[in-house]
Amino acid sequence: VQDAIGYASYNYNNATSTITDGDVYILTDTDQTERSSVILEEVYQILGPTKDTLVRKDSIIYQRGNVEKLSDVDKSIMRLLYCERITPGMTMAQSEEIIREIYY
Repeated sequence: VQDAIGYASYNYNNATSTITDGDVYILTDTDQTERSSVILEEVYQILGPTKDTLVRKDSIIYQRGNVEKLSDVDKSIMRLLYCERITPGMTMAQSEEIIREIYY
């Protein structure tokens, strides 16, 4: 990706619901703080949310940020993505009920 400091790609097997492999590319001509932030962001995005956000400045996936650790929101998103109680095909109401039980 042109002008990107980091980039991640992965292959996903729908039949087994598994990530089969992935690659993370990071430019090496940046300072260590920025490089560490980009590495964390790219690994996070391979495991979950694949798009950046312009909404949460404290998030590791904030488009214009340089965050050095996962925020509470980042951690909550990842817990929800891997929550075994939330399954494909659930209605919004069913999912929201589980989210309320977990987080409220």
